[in-house]
Amino acid sequence: MAGQNRSVSTVPIRESAVMRAHKLQRFGHAYGIKFERIAVIGPVSPDSYTSGSCKAWTSTLQLKIAGVQIARIDVGHSMRWRERAIREVRDELDRFLNYPMVQDIKLGQYGTYDGKKCRFEWEGNLSDLGIEPASAGFQHEMAETYATSGKVNIQSRLSLDGQHPAVDVTFARTSALAFRGFKIGYSQVQLSSLSTALSEAIRKGLQWDRKKVIITQIWQAGGFTHLVAGGAQAKVEIEATAKGSVPTFNFADPSLDLNVVAERSMSYCAVGQSQVEPYFNVHRLREIDVGVWQLYKYGLR
Repeated sequence: MAGQNRSVSTVPIRESAVMRAHKLQRFGHAYGIKFERIAVIGPVSPDSYTSGSCKAWTSTLQLKIAGVQIARIDVGHSMRWRERAIREVRDELDRFLNYPMVQDIKLGQYGTYDGKKCRFEWEGNLSDLGIEPASAGFQHEMAETYATSGKVNIQSRLSLDGQHPAVDVTFARTSALAFRGFKIGYSQVQLSSLSTALSEAIRKGLQWDRKKVIITQIWQAGGFTHLVAGGAQAKVEIEATAKGSVPTFNFADPSLDLNVVAERSMSYCAVGQSQVEPYFNVHRLREIDVGVWQLYKYGLR
């Protein structure tokens, strides 16, 4: 066996397969077989992964027995567009995407957050524990547009009579994002009063897992359009089909009877979703003094 050196070509595989590789590594240690991660290379060409993925890299594992390399195994990993969208919005807008947006979320909802998979597992609401978070009210109704910097072009087309306005959205990168909000604003809890209420509940015996996060801010939108490119030349055309003149064209306004009339290489299109909650923020509780707890914003850079 000594002196043999075999290579296994790199192929993109799901994260679960990467986890299996780590389990194999731990198994090998128990029997004197040593796996060493010797390199992380990438990103690889977009042609090497399927539509819906957005970033890929490979980890090279080196298999040794008695100090002699007998194989190299390259393990690839690709990130899905959903995960990339959540990470981009988190880093650029300091908020989390609510996927799917039809998911009902409420202030005071708590659960755990898996940062590697960008997933929340909700367990309940503070009201179930006898704690009612006080709301600071609804803030700043507005129209809002977000697009991946330098990778999205949004071009409106308006007729002289105002009939059937349209917008063309083109993308220059796989998994580039374009969001449009109509009558969007947010509600949030009063953090100081909630920190006090949680501290009091813990002193009275509430068993609280410090890993739990709590929804403290929710964005609500009267209408929302959400676009994710599936290729480097993706494009979508959205048209208002409502009868009559449209004095102000917002391609997230559900009252305009928006319709996708053409699209190319799109991973996801949701146009004119009505009364949704596209974003939220969470806080986590930490003890700053004996018996004194404070909420701090969690998961954002």
